[in-house]
Amino acid sequence: MAPLSPDQSAGEPQEARPSAEPWKEDLAYWRVQLANVSSLKLPVDHPTASRSRARKHTEFQLNPELSRALEALGEREGVTLPVIFLAGFQTLLHRYTAQEDVAVGALVRPPRSLALRGLNGPSFNTLVLRADLSNDPPFRRFLARVRETVSLAARHAEVPYEEVAAELNLGAESNGPQRPRAILVVEDSTPAIEGLIAPSRIDSDAIACDLLLRLRKTDEGIYGSVSYDSELFEPATIDRMCGSFQVLLSGAVADPDRPLSALPVLTEAERTQVLVDWNATRADYPKRCAHELFEEQVERTPDSIALVSGERQLTYRDLNQRANRLAHWDSPRSERNGPGRQLRWTVYSSSPVPLRGCWPAATQTNHCVRLWPRCRG
Repeated sequence: MAPLSPDQSAGEPQEARPSAEPWKEDLAYWRVQLANVSSLKLPVDHPTASRSRARKHTEFQLNPELSRALEALGEREGVTLPVIFLAGFQTLLHRYTAQEDVAVGALVRPPRSLALRGLNGPSFNTLVLRADLSNDPPFRRFLARVRETVSLAARHAEVPYEEVAAELNLGAESNGPQRPRAILVVEDSTPAIEGLIAPSRIDSDAIACDLLLRLRKTDEGIYGSVSYDSELFEPATIDRMCGSFQVLLSGAVADPDRPLSALPVLTEAERTQVLVDWNATRADYPKRCAHELFEEQVERTPDSIALVSGERQLTYRDLNQRANRLAHWDSPRSERNGPGRQLRWTVYSSSPVPLRGCWPAATQTNHCVRLWPRCRG
């Protein structure tokens, strides 16, 4: 949760706090709904930085094909676009934070006018919409769960957020009510969240939260923007989150029965970077035997540590000498076996020498060497 902006309490005469009696039932609902709610642990780049009012913005647009697919999904599942956006946003935060209890704020205009002074004119209220993402549900099932959550929240949207925060003692450590760290705003001329109409012309910079996702549907398509605390996040991180949000939504509409953990979050460029670029480690391997490479290393750094086993250490010189003694000790028996015969060494894990000693023995006797692990049982 982030503290309220001073702009939200300054500039207007403060009236006496109204009685909470008219919201008794609403407060009872929120008391249960938000009991022991977890604080969202956003993937900030500078966790020790203090929160500030310095804001930056990143904008994006959903491609027309994805926009149409989202609307088709809403028609099939009986949900509005904002509910899909909320489910996608909460899933994204779940994937980024690994938290199964994800609470996101939604700025809404309540059904009946409240004596709340909003930013730049319009009244608004904050609903804390909590999601349970445990047991890795399919997106379709989670979407139905989110629809039920926001439908219940709409019935208890009359109570001002400040009353909810006071009732649940939110922000006690900061001496004031706190808003959720992540907030969703969906602007549309149609009802936004199950009968709740989203506010318009909200000044994102004046809303005190760490991360604010704003989506707007127009005749030209669906536009999005992210307003964020620039003291906590680097622009590249927010750009990556915007890309992940779009990829996740694409995966959800393509296969809504996939578990949340299986939905894609990497863009094509990121997949190429992770799977191809970062794995481009191919190098020409020397066309020599392993024991020859080892002997060259012995000549280069004879006194460097080659092996460590518990408190024991062997330099390259020590290891080479012990390996050669083992090889020469077994050579006479190797010769008595005659050409074409197979030799067997038992390699004990407690000793680092026999494996290395097999190489010179094999090269001296021209025998096939097979190594068996120590017998068990």
